[in-house]
Amino acid sequence: MPGFIATGNDADNTRDQVVGNIAFYPDIDVANFVELYRIDTTISDERVVAALQGAVISTNHDLAEWCIAQKLEGVANIAEVEADQYDDISALVTHYLTAVYSKAKAELIEKYRDFDSTGSGHGRADELTTSMDDHRANALRAIRAITGSEWAGLI
Repeated sequence: MPGFIATGNDADNTRDQVVGNIAFYPDIDVANFVELYRIDTTISDERVVAALQGAVISTNHDLAEWCIAQKLEGVANIAEVEADQYDDISALVTHYLTAVYSKAKAELIEKYRDFDSTGSGHGRADELTTSMDDHRANALRAIRAITGSEWAGLI
């Protein structure tokens, strides 16, 4: 199970942490996820970290066969797999982070869409369901882009 490495000065601020990962994949910067995916401060830091942990485990599971094949070719980590580079970052690393972040965001939306159960909250829940589905589709596209699936752009 991924561990945690504190990177901030404030030990109580888990958004300044890194969710550890297996050696083949990059660790996950919680603050980067929070900023890029605009995670509301009403969601506790612990839930953000838990969603990222679950997303890492799920994404790694989805990529298990691909990862084994890469290791059998002698590749030590995803950044070493031959791929286009953008600003010195492998496209595969970018796809991996998209998959993890999108899965985590979908998880958080699912947990919090029922937060407001008033009449206006029901309409908002419908909007969030669409957003949740979009994030899951983005994760699937990113995973398919990593594995080279011919269906990567057809979701």
